[in-house]
This record gives sequence, structure tokens and C-alpha cells, in this order.
Amino acid sequence: MTLDVRRLGPDDAEPARQLGMEAFGVPSNPPTSPATIDQPGMNWYGAIEDDLLVARLVDREYDAYFGGMPVASGVSRLQLSIEAKAFSGRCLPPCSVTLRSAGR
Repeated sequence: MTLDVRRLGPDDAEPARQLGMEAFGVPSNPPTSPATIDQPGMNWYGAIEDDLLVARLVDREYDAYFGGMPVASGVSRLQLSIEAKAFSGRCLPPCSVTLRSAGR
């Protein structure tokens, strides 16, 4: 099984929403608007295995300060599907490499 980590596009918005609801539960008022990942300052990445989104990660474009020095930060969300939790060690390193290549 091949694990592909890439930036998510518009076609991945609904699977990303479903994964978020799997991780955190369905809201009491489920969304009625179409799913979107087009949000300013947020970059969505996903781990796909056998055409199934098994993990998603959101990189927020902001800097934090540590000791007065700016530190690039921003991973605000990381969800793994139930099936992917067993191999999270395989998901997380490619996500880190993808973020580093994006300059984060």
C-alpha cells in the first residue's frame, strides 16, 4: 500500500470534512453548505492511501514568538482516520517532510 502525502485540492474538501467529523463528532447542526478548504491563511494537506484520505493536517500561516524571536509555527489540526491510527508512524514523517518543503 502506497501512502501519498500532498496538498489537498477542492475535490478533497468533502472527504476532509468527513474525516474531521469522524475525529471530533458530527455537530448538533450538521453543515448544509458545500465543504470547502479554501480558507485564507490555511493550507490543507492529506495522506492518501488506496484513494482514501486517511489523515489530514492544516498548516496555519502565522508566526509565534519564543524569547522575542519569531518561530514559524502553525499546525493547527491533525486528524487520523480510525484505520490510520495503527500506522500513524508512517503518516506523520511524510507530513513533516511536506511541510518543510513548503517552507514551514
